[in-house]
Parts: sequence; structure tokens; C-alpha cells
Amino acid sequence: MPESPDDPNRIVSAADSRFVCYPVDQVTKYWIKGQRFTVGQLIHDDELAQAYSHISIFRLAPQDYHRFHAPVDATIGKKKDIVGNLYTVNPMAVHENLDVFTENKRAVLELDVGLAHPILFIAVGALLVGSIAWTVNEGDKVKKGQDMGYFAYGGSTCIVLFPEELGVEFDEDLVKWSTQSMETILKVGMGIATAHPK
Repeated sequence: MPESPDDPNRIVSAADSRFVCYPVDQVTKYWIKGQRFTVGQLIHDDELAQAYSHISIFRLAPQDYHRFHAPVDATIGKKKDIVGNLYTVNPMAVHENLDVFTENKRAVLELDVGLAHPILFIAVGALLVGSIAWTVNEGDKVKKGQDMGYFAYGGSTCIVLFPEELGVEFDEDLVKWSTQSMETILKVGMGIATAHPK
């Protein structure tokens, strides 16, 4: 059962994972060191990227449960597959100027929450993870904590991008550890943020 199931503005962890969160303009300062990383490169859409103000990164280690879940109540929108490599997503690689998130295979899924722009859920393939499988289809309605898909093997990463108009405020403790470049271990359904829609 996810935290605060009846509060539509409470956002929860999408996976059992190691977690960091940032305003988009701070993510390369504290976490992603790839020289070419931008949100536009991540989603292959520079224009749409301008709408997104906050990013959360859920790193799944090989020993973790490899399914991912809805962080909010939403309607499933379009999905876009982006062809790429399968580099490791461990922090050593992410911190060493490898453009892991903008070069790896990934799939971008829209989560419609009734705003001008959807939340974007990005499943990133990684070393030994050649398969990203979805258990939801366009038009499906999902509740937060509901299963949306899985990685076929090994650890990988889910990235969630939040649009400016959602007014996301991450929990204070998660912000503190993230700005110290430290991951927080989370279980799926644990609360991570509160939305203040504009």
C-alpha cells in the first residue's frame, strides 16, 4: 500500500531503489557529470524539455526488485523508445563524465495528471539489461503504487521528470542527502514529495 493513497498530491517512490532528487538546473552540479547531459538529450526533445523543473532518479541495484510503479495517480499517455547503449548506471560511471543517461537505451512514458504537460517516466536500460517491459497501455488509468513494468535482468534506473506547473516539493531529508551527493534507500510506495499544482 503506497503512502497517503487518498491524497492525489502526495508523490511516492516508483521503485525499490537508491534515490536522489534535484531541480533540473542542479542535477549536473551534484549527480550527473556527463558533459552532454541535458533533459532535452535525455528525452530527445529540446522544446518539451523546457517545461520540466525537477528530476528524480531511482537507481535499481542488481539485488533489487526489478519492477517499477506509478509515482502518482495518472492516465497512461504515449510511449517513446530511444535506441542506445547498455552502459552501467552505478554512481562511479555516472560521476565520471560518461553520458550514461543520454546514451543508454531508454523508454519515455507520459503520465497525464491533467496539466498542460505530463509527468515523464523514463526507464533506462543498463549493463546486462536489454529489455524494458511495460505492463500498461496508452489510455489506462493507474493509481500510485500500481505496477507499470519491469527490467528483464540486473540493475537499472528510472528517472521521473516533473513539469514546472506541478509545483513539486521534495521531502526535506531527501533534498539534504541529494545535495550531499548521497543516495537514500527507498522502497516502492514510500513518500518522496508533495505537489502544489499551479
